[in-house]
Amino acid sequence: MPVRLVTPPSGEPITLAEAKAHLRLETALDDSYVTNLITAARAYVEQVCWRGVLAQTWELILPGFLGEDRFDLGERDRRYFSLPVGYEWSNADRAYRFLSYIELDRGETSSLVWVKYIDPNGTQQTLDPSVTTLDNVTAPARLRLAYGQAWPITRDQWDAVRIQYVVGWADAASVPLPVKQAMLLIISQLYEFRTPEVAAVLTQVQQLSVDALLAPYRLARYW
Repeated sequence: MPVRLVTPPSGEPITLAEAKAHLRLETALDDSYVTNLITAARAYVEQVCWRGVLAQTWELILPGFLGEDRFDLGERDRRYFSLPVGYEWSNADRAYRFLSYIELDRGETSSLVWVKYIDPNGTQQTLDPSVTTLDNVTAPARLRLAYGQAWPITRDQWDAVRIQYVVGWADAASVPLPVKQAMLLIISQLYEFRTPEVAAVLTQVQQLSVDALLAPYRLARYW
C-alpha cells in the first residue's frame, strides 16, 4: 500500500564537525560535500536497517480497516496475516476473528500522530485515540485496538484510511554509537572513493565493518 514520508528529520545524527574530525579535514573547502555525505549515509542506514534514525513522520494509506488483522507501516511493504485469535467483527459479512494491530515497522516509534478515515457518507473522520493503544516499548512498535473496541466501517475507496506516526530516536544524543560509527565509515568511504574504480579489497573490508555495526539494529523485512 502507498506510504510516504511526510516530515523528514530536522537534523542529522552526525555533525559536520564530527565528520570532518573523522576524515581529518582541517579546512572548509569540502564542507558542502561532506554535509551531503552525512545525509546520504543516514539515508543508507535507514534503508538497510528499515528504521528511521532521527524523528520523522510517515503516512500509510489503506483502503479500509475491516478484514485486516494486521497493518505493517513501511516503505513499499505491507503484509497480511489471518490469525484464529483476537476480536470478532460484528459485521455480518465479515464474521471472522482477527488479532487486530498495526505494526509500525520503521523503528523506534515515539508517537501516533493520528488515524483518519472516510466514513460511509464520504466524510473524513479522525479516529478517537481511545479506540487504540500504542505499544512503543517493542521495536517495531505496535498499535492495536483497545479492549472492547472495533475498527469503524469505511467507505469503499483506495485511500479510505490514513495513518500518520513518528519513528526514530528523539535526538542525535539518543542514536546508538554503533549506528553513528557505521555512518562515519560510510562517509569516509564515499569521500575517499568518488569513482567506481576503487580498491575492491579495502571497500569490502570496510563494508563488513559497517554490516557488523548495524546488525543489532536491523529490523526484519518480509517481501
